[in-house]
Amino acid sequence: MVSLSSSPESCSSFISSHSRHSNEDKTARIAKSVDVAEEANKLIAVGNYSAAMQLLTVAIELNANDYRFFVNRSFCYESLKVYDLALKDAEFAIKLNPKRSKCHYRRGKALIGLGLLEEAERSFFRVVALEDGDSKTTESQLLQLRIKALNDLGVDRQMAAFIAKNYKCINEIYANRDSILKIRPNDKRVVTFENNCEKDDNFEKQSIRVTNPFGWKGLQVSNLNPDVKLDSLRNIFSTFGELKRCEIFHSDDKVCCLIHYNNPESPRFAMAAYQGAVIKDVSLNDTQPLRILFRPNDEQKGDKFQKKLGGKECYYWRTTGCLLSTCKRLHVAENKGVDLQPWMQKSNSLQTFKVEP
Repeated sequence: MVSLSSSPESCSSFISSHSRHSNEDKTARIAKSVDVAEEANKLIAVGNYSAAMQLLTVAIELNANDYRFFVNRSFCYESLKVYDLALKDAEFAIKLNPKRSKCHYRRGKALIGLGLLEEAERSFFRVVALEDGDSKTTESQLLQLRIKALNDLGVDRQMAAFIAKNYKCINEIYANRDSILKIRPNDKRVVTFENNCEKDDNFEKQSIRVTNPFGWKGLQVSNLNPDVKLDSLRNIFSTFGELKRCEIFHSDDKVCCLIHYNNPESPRFAMAAYQGAVIKDVSLNDTQPLRILFRPNDEQKGDKFQKKLGGKECYYWRTTGCLLSTCKRLHVAENKGVDLQPWMQKSNSLQTFKVEP
């Protein structure tokens, strides 16, 4: 202990010496914290998140100013499904280094665990901004958030995966909720197919999984109300992608509409959603189910466009069933009926749909 009578020179020397030892001690603690954190990372790599979390806690006690320790411990908490503590660590990491995207990413992941999707989305948008939009992982995470929001609204995952690509954020999905949920199948099970295929074949009995074997980008919709509005059809079918053409045609007492997209996936999902649907002010007499056929769009019309199924497989084996006893084309057992479309079935065996109130 330094006495009060000590000279100023001796006091200054003591303070300088103490400061040097203090700095050396601080440097040693920081070095030790890094060593402990590296051991924690090894445990994370093998999935031992609980032990890693404990080591990271030690590292934080040695040095509470390294944001990386909080980021990694947040990851451990999230992996252990302790989302509230994962969020707390992520937010502390942001305070230490708000310009590091990983801090915001971990906050977003913790918020997903807590079910706060819109708040999580804001965190991921921040990540994209910090990384100048060059983050495929984060973009994928944002897409998964929109899919999750659609799932929570009752949209099945396959349909949600497609619809989500047409919206920029969760709020847009909520704003268009009514149009997204307007049409749903009454029953998710498909009735027995009436053709020459056996009942023990590989047809799915869960939902219509529409395939588009020729890759056509258009649809022809018939059984329409003569007074149907073009805007109504645009609103219905634009849910599944960008419309390149939407035009109504009148022939005698029949009305049909041509729908052209810019890709072959949109027609598949539109077909799955609206084949056999009865929609007020759209369907003929408000009672007739819509009948939808795949059609080539304008750019696909011509001699260069393939109109036959490629490969060596039998088209009929993959659709309504091959009647030839000695067919020259290939019959692959697991592909029996895989491309059967709703319009290929008898009208009384189509799946029925209803309009949600």
